[in-house]
Amino acid sequence: MKVLVCVEERGGTLFNGRRQSSDRNVSRDMLREAGSLLPDGSLMPAEEAMSEGCRLWISPFSKKLFRGKTDYLVMVENPLQEALEDEKAEKRFTGHQTITVFVEDLDLYPYREAIRELVLYRWNRTYPFDRKLDIDLSEYELTETVQLAGFSHDLITKERYVRKKEGAHE
Repeated sequence: MKVLVCVEERGGTLFNGRRQSSDRNVSRDMLREAGSLLPDGSLMPAEEAMSEGCRLWISPFSKKLFRGKTDYLVMVENPLQEALEDEKAEKRFTGHQTITVFVEDLDLYPYREAIRELVLYRWNRTYPFDRKLDIDLSEYELTETVQLAGFSHDLITKERYVRKKEGAHE
């Protein structure tokens, strides 16, 4: 499973039940991470996204970030649990496809063993928070850092982490 999370500088994800921030360029990049955005920047046909398993899994909390894109989403109460079960059973997606989940309002810790890849979108600002990224990044290797031009933020840092192999040393 690949998990996408937006964080402020200290790892905060939510404050008082609300997201830290939002950015339509980040939402678009999340669809790219799920595989539903073509290289030319257009969305693949919705039927193809569904049959190829190129949809982004979200909870209802995140729906408003993807207005007009519901054909490219799998919306369930707990997308981490559902994705875990579906990956094990190879349901709802082709066997070669990794499920991509965007998380704002759920704890990652219970699913840490199933998260093979973690993509953080860092707002590069400090916001108040009462919910924080709850997994240890030392279990992952930083493999990519990209600066994105945001719509609401001048600069957003995208970091890609891949789970370290068992027995790997730092």
